[in-house]
Amino acid sequence: MLLLGLSLGLTARGGGGGGVAPAAFSINADGWSATYASPPAFDPVGSPETFTVARAGFNAAGSPVSVNDTVTFMKRLREPYPNQATLTADQVALSDYVYASDTISGVANNSTRPAPKPIAMWVTRDLQHVKSNSLAARLAVVHAHGRNGRPVAAVKFIATDGINSVEQTVSAMSSRQWAASGLYGAYFECALDISTLTQGALCTLDAMIYPWVGAAFQLSVDADAYPSANLTTQRFLCDRTGAYGTAYAYVDGVGAGTPQVSTTAATAEANPYATVAAAAAAIQTFNNANFGRNSASGGIIRLKPGTHNRTTFSSVVVTEVPLVIEADTIANKASVIYSDNATSVTNGLPDKTVWRNMTFRRAGGANIIFFDANATLANLDYLCALENVHIDQNGQSAYDAWFYRLGRLWLEDVTGGWANIFNHFSTTTKHIHFVGSSGAWNATGAYAVFAARITNAKMQSWAAQTNGQATVGFHMGFSFLSSAVNGNALLSLDGSGDRGLGLAMTVFEQRSGLSAPALRISADNNLTPTENAVRVGLTVVGARTNELYQDTGSTTVAKSGYEVGCVYRGRNIKSDLFGTPNGARVGNWPAVFQAGCRRNAIIRGGQDNVTPGTAGAWVGEVIALGGQYGTDASPLSVAWTADASFDGTGAGNGDYRPGAGSVLGALPALDVHYPIDMQGQPLATDGTAVVGALQVT
Repeated sequence: MLLLGLSLGLTARGGGGGGVAPAAFSINADGWSATYASPPAFDPVGSPETFTVARAGFNAAGSPVSVNDTVTFMKRLREPYPNQATLTADQVALSDYVYASDTISGVANNSTRPAPKPIAMWVTRDLQHVKSNSLAARLAVVHAHGRNGRPVAAVKFIATDGINSVEQTVSAMSSRQWAASGLYGAYFECALDISTLTQGALCTLDAMIYPWVGAAFQLSVDADAYPSANLTTQRFLCDRTGAYGTAYAYVDGVGAGTPQVSTTAATAEANPYATVAAAAAAIQTFNNANFGRNSASGGIIRLKPGTHNRTTFSSVVVTEVPLVIEADTIANKASVIYSDNATSVTNGLPDKTVWRNMTFRRAGGANIIFFDANATLANLDYLCALENVHIDQNGQSAYDAWFYRLGRLWLEDVTGGWANIFNHFSTTTKHIHFVGSSGAWNATGAYAVFAARITNAKMQSWAAQTNGQATVGFHMGFSFLSSAVNGNALLSLDGSGDRGLGLAMTVFEQRSGLSAPALRISADNNLTPTENAVRVGLTVVGARTNELYQDTGSTTVAKSGYEVGCVYRGRNIKSDLFGTPNGARVGNWPAVFQAGCRRNAIIRGGQDNVTPGTAGAWVGEVIALGGQYGTDASPLSVAWTADASFDGTGAGNGDYRPGAGSVLGALPALDVHYPIDMQGQPLATDGTAVVGALQVT
């Protein structure tokens, strides 16, 4: 067993000082290497040579500050193939990147590398109907340079009606537990005073992210244009006085008497409609007569207990905010059933609907389409949201077009269903955000995931296609993914550009074998540039991780990222020496030489058969600061509380808190990116937090 660098973190980041003073050097254009006259045989553990970098960043108030970080000289670079046995004369690898905006006293910084951008996702859905003076919104963030229990220094939430604007800067993180998944997540949350915004306006919600290190990132400027399945601004209706008007209609499946829409819920309840379609059309008529808008926007349809067969109401117009369909009370979630009635309907829904507190039931038939709004890639303004909904397969066959062309599909506190219910395929426009949901899903249509438990995971990113938007800036946080299918990667991500990808505080559990990696990031013959791949606090068990390969081709492809406090069963990375060697395949050398990596534990080393390095243990040209690794013959003792992966019982849903006898290393405050783990346990900033997704309770 090999345990390397456990004490090195005392000088690895922050402050500056410690170790041996370096000789004259300059930073190269790539930002991860330096030119160093007559470099010695560096000893980054026993006698580190370090230097202090002054970086532009922000404090908790969102004010610009200079941040000092310490960078360590790691190793003299070798020559690429075919001269790999020869060391370069004056080139050395650094422990971290130096950015173009950084300064080093007395040193020429030739770096052209920009500081990394934040990766984020909304944890509250788009198109809220806000009926008070306060807007609640949540944003989850991943960033390469998190510290002191937060991924970034602060987030400023900004709301505008086009003329008036209000804003709130938030530095402390909030958290909650979701009932469906049982998982906690941490995020930045505002309670934004919108009392000065125009009543009835459809407003824009923007956010400015202030990283500890790097430039501010504003969604309206630096993310996607609205609307998008990727990170973008949101819209909300400012109805703080209630003058926009909320019309109620009830549905009991019978509709006897004289059904009635009313602004008084009790009046509407006493006069219910027979179907959702009839109620929706009546709300549009009522709104036109009473509120001057010929749409059902802002209306609420409440279903009484019983089975309600799905009806087509796509002709109903919905404008500013969705039409809401919900159970009459949250207590009736199990008894309010919305069924497909064993019939398939295309184009059955309006473009914006929210479904709450009920059960969806599959009644029968092979290829039944249940929900369809006829969305195409041009209709990313379409939104279908499920909130606290259970999906009852009812013993029927599975069909991945049961939810069909919906545009954006928001799933919060959703349970049930079947493996392929949320899959993307060639004829769908279905872009999914999972928040706090749980199910045995493949879920290949995911664009962002937070506090979700997905137990048949086979998730992936998407390139641009006819009916699907390209995945940019994929975010996953505080989630638990598991798979019992040997040969499936639980998550497979490809090129990300500088918008990057962010994975944080998440468990990946392979239960059935080693045929495929549990986690694959731009690997296995992938030639798409992948930058800013950020991984923080991951635990990957039961199978290996393949990441940032340049194992094929004959041109240089840029691949780099950051990795802090992760635990892997095994981790592979391939470059110029793999297979049929090629000296051009060095675009991933920042990752090969572990730039931006700290305090990761690789339980069984690498299995990629790449030399040089110890057989069965090669995890890169250098061991990252604070790194630990074992081999198949002598794995690290992690002492999971209950290992239910392929290496344990194989039953799934294991408990991956390190137990007594674990050798997993600790995290200093400067490497703690979040205040809690997915079980709600605090991550201490006193040097006692442990690497991986879960803390000791």
